[in-house]
Amino acid sequence: MRQFCTAFDSNDLFKGLALYHSLTRHAPGSVLWVLCLDRATERVLGGLPLPGLRVLPLAELEQAEPRLRAVKPDRSRIEYRFTCTPALLWHLLTRVPGAAPITYLDADVYFFANPAQVLEESGAGSITLMPRRFPATHRHLKQYGIYNVSWLTFMDDRAGRECLAWWRNRCIEWCYDRLEDGKFADQKYLDDWPTRFENVHVLTHEGAGVAPWNVAAHPVTHGAGGLRAGKAPLVFYQFRGFERITRWLYDPGLARYGAEMTPMLKDAVYLPYLAELRGIEHDLRRDVPKLPRGWVSARGPDLGGLIRQAIRRELL
Repeated sequence: MRQFCTAFDSNDLFKGLALYHSLTRHAPGSVLWVLCLDRATERVLGGLPLPGLRVLPLAELEQAEPRLRAVKPDRSRIEYRFTCTPALLWHLLTRVPGAAPITYLDADVYFFANPAQVLEESGAGSITLMPRRFPATHRHLKQYGIYNVSWLTFMDDRAGRECLAWWRNRCIEWCYDRLEDGKFADQKYLDDWPTRFENVHVLTHEGAGVAPWNVAAHPVTHGAGGLRAGKAPLVFYQFRGFERITRWLYDPGLARYGAEMTPMLKDAVYLPYLAELRGIEHDLRRDVPKLPRGWVSARGPDLGGLIRQAIRRELL
């Protein structure tokens, strides 16, 4: 039984549930631990019959790691989520029997195929990193980190624990949504792990971690075995920046990276994800009283900027 974890609040509730459904659809029997960053998310998820989903209240993590509460007033909502990521992994690895190996996933990840090949490759190291695979036109983005926290695997061994303990301490000391002294959020800390720690493996599967910043270099096509990203099967896509502006207005999050919404990308990737999100919202609003708003940017909506970038009804 493979163990995964993620963290989100009610603003990303629908995306988090889309992650859960795509994971259980393509990897039946998987367990997804959800750190609920607010009580509304805890209440909704705790009342749903979702096999394989494990609810972890934020209060439980803060009790296990009291230093989180101490730094919380100094962090924004998204900065606190970043700060909690290594603490969540440490908590599961050290306190939950059978949780290892444990893989962290961002809530905006969505699976299009069984992650078996990626999981098999992850077994090659005590720590597994996923490169962001920036094309030459986006090399400047490396200043924010060359690896992506959206898939991160730890084994329960000496190297895994040493790395995770170091990262947890660094994020409690400093974890802000800005560039400062070679640091950025929880992500820039990963840059030197292959030399700082032993037995670090960098994923080579190019169908893992396709996202708006690299999809132009890994165009989505139909292959004999399903969707492909470049020359590899498309395993999962990260819908970073995909936001709803109004009921019928969406920002796919592609324009800021200079990526084009091709017909294949629209029909095979974005439309199925949008259909999943809208189906989840429809069912929850019917069955859950006082459902949180959900489905907004974790950084807070900049409506003026988003509307300028949005393409009206592009996904409809």
